[in-house]
Amino acid sequence: MKTILVPTDFSPVAKNAAEYALGFARQISADKIVLYHAYQPSAVGDPLLAVTITDFETMKKAGEDGLAAERDRLLSLTSANIAVDLVCEMHFLVQEIDEICQRVGANYIVMGITGGGALEETLIGSNTLAVSKHTKVPLIIVPANAKYQNIHEVMMMSDLKDIATTTPEMPLRILLDDLQSKVYVMNFDPEFRRNTDEGKVESMLLDNIMRDYPHEYVFSLREDFSDAINEFAVEHEVDMVITFPKKHGWFDALLHPSHTKELAFHSEVPVVVMHG
Repeated sequence: MKTILVPTDFSPVAKNAAEYALGFARQISADKIVLYHAYQPSAVGDPLLAVTITDFETMKKAGEDGLAAERDRLLSLTSANIAVDLVCEMHFLVQEIDEICQRVGANYIVMGITGGGALEETLIGSNTLAVSKHTKVPLIIVPANAKYQNIHEVMMMSDLKDIATTTPEMPLRILLDDLQSKVYVMNFDPEFRRNTDEGKVESMLLDNIMRDYPHEYVFSLREDFSDAINEFAVEHEVDMVITFPKKHGWFDALLHPSHTKELAFHSEVPVVVMHG
């Protein structure tokens, strides 16, 4: 059974991500979407005294009503036989995301993000980047204006370093099995490392992982990787970008707070984050 977790705060950004998840579910023949709403109490009163909590039942009821309405909206958009389950609970989404995924059996997480200014930010949008750092489950980040179209062309980011220890082979193969898409392997290589003995070995290791999937290497000398990604995605009609964040080197920029916002907010296609 394939299950997609869709956290929501009922904002336009979150609703757009839910619609994207619906299209993604159809393409990969997923059985279920889980709409998830986490609410947190706000503290009032003298901080030196016992904390007083707002009305839990009111918050829960509002969340449950919002989830029910969103489920009805999504089901009206498709004739596919996809179940939509609802979970509303007091929880801290970012810190507990993997526990939530394990509990509902999620294979993928789909969350939205906005490219607007501070006034346009949403709870889900601000949580998305934090979730991308915490979760071991593949996370699909959906830009605010992205609309689902069947995924035929995928761009996979790779620095061709430490392939054996940092590439999440099994989750990657599962995703590519689900999509059955052509893959462009994008590498930013201003030092032409790919021509060294080490670079050739790393390419062979990646080729082995990708042995069952049609793929083509693309090398870029551009300094601004977000512009390069977006331009290549448009030119080659790429439908999805896959990233494997690392802790060191230029690739860390993909999860650096400023650069990740630049990439995810302004990318014209969804970004999948997978951790090795």
